[in-house]
Amino acid sequence: MNFNFNKRNIPILVSVRSQQEAIMALNGGADLVDAKEPKHGALGALPISEINKITKVLRGRNYSGPITATFGDSIDEPINFNSKLFISYFCQDIDAVKIGFDARGTIGTRKLFDHLCFVYENKIIFFNSNESNYKMTKIVPVLIVDHGLDLNFIDFILQSNVSKYFLGIMLDTK
Repeated sequence: MNFNFNKRNIPILVSVRSQQEAIMALNGGADLVDAKEPKHGALGALPISEINKITKVLRGRNYSGPITATFGDSIDEPINFNSKLFISYFCQDIDAVKIGFDARGTIGTRKLFDHLCFVYENKIIFFNSNESNYKMTKIVPVLIVDHGLDLNFIDFILQSNVSKYFLGIMLDTK
C-alpha cells in the first residue's frame, strides 16, 4: 500500500460516495479514499455495487493509495458479522473495512468485537488464504466516543488475535 503524499507530505483523506467523487478525489491528490454514505451517519455504508465501481475507477486510473469502505456501527444495534453482506466487503478490491464500536467498551461491545475477531479469523483469513485473486482486506475499528472512551478497551482491541490485520484504529463521533 503506497501513500501518494502531496507536496507538503501531509496525507489527504477524501470521503467519496460515487465514481465521480472518486475521480475528483484522485485528481485532487487524495492519498486515502474512503467510500461511505454520510447521509447514514459517520460510518454510513454504501451499496457493494457502488464500492465496486469506486474501486474499479480508481484502480483503473492506477491509484495505488489505500481505499477503505465503511460498514456501519454497532451503537444502536449489533452488526451481523456472519451476514453475506458483511463477508462481501472483504471480497472487494479495498484495503480496509471501517467498523464502529462503542468506545466505552461495554461487555456487549467486547463480545461483539470478539465475534468480529472470530468471523475474521475463521472466514475472512481462511477465504483470502485460499483465493489468490483477493488481497487481504484489513480492519479499522472505529471507536465512537460520543458517550465516553475507555482506554482499556483500546488495549483490549490491540491485544486481539486480529490486531495485526488492522490498518489503524480511529476515534470518531456518531
